[in-house]
Amino acid sequence: MNHAKLSISDALTKAWQITLKNFGFTTGLVVILIVLNALEGTLRKDSAIASLLISLIALAVGIGVIKISLLLAKGEKPEYKELYSNFQCFWNYVGTYILYMLLVGVGFIFFILPGIYLLIKYAFVLYVVIDKNVGPFEAFRIAGELTKGHWWDVFGLALISIGILILGVIAAFIGLLWAYPVVLIASAIFYNQLSEHNHSS
Repeated sequence: MNHAKLSISDALTKAWQITLKNFGFTTGLVVILIVLNALEGTLRKDSAIASLLISLIALAVGIGVIKISLLLAKGEKPEYKELYSNFQCFWNYVGTYILYMLLVGVGFIFFILPGIYLLIKYAFVLYVVIDKNVGPFEAFRIAGELTKGHWWDVFGLALISIGILILGVIAAFIGLLWAYPVVLIASAIFYNQLSEHNHSS
């Protein structure tokens, strides 16, 4: 049985190389996200309607960020318009996001460990929605299959990613210009590795 290679170090190395190659683009992306996050924090204080609107915008931008990371992971050259041009999967994304948060939240209520397990098991469920344009239940099914037998690999990637982001914050936040894109792209590369592995099984 021919299995595609799974490697956290390979995903991180390739993500670093892609970030270097596209540093101008990824820096602009991080700056845009920082500005949007600042606006979100300000507008949320205005009213419930403003808060809801900002939440919907944040979800839409989240779709774009994942789409961009998937394109970069495949060696393609995305544009900033990807941040607002993927509305065809918006409601599937929203439904999946809500279910994911509820599922993990309930898991954490039951002694934390079930929450961590579900968080990792379905870590790529939103990637599946965007990559394959499927509904919530199909996305959960596929995401569960992707991480089956690779829970510890995904957990390891998550821990390393958190460490990279913490180092980025410690480095006077300037480090985030490198850390955030590397983590995003590495996650997308690992998602692709899992998809290839699943297809070859």
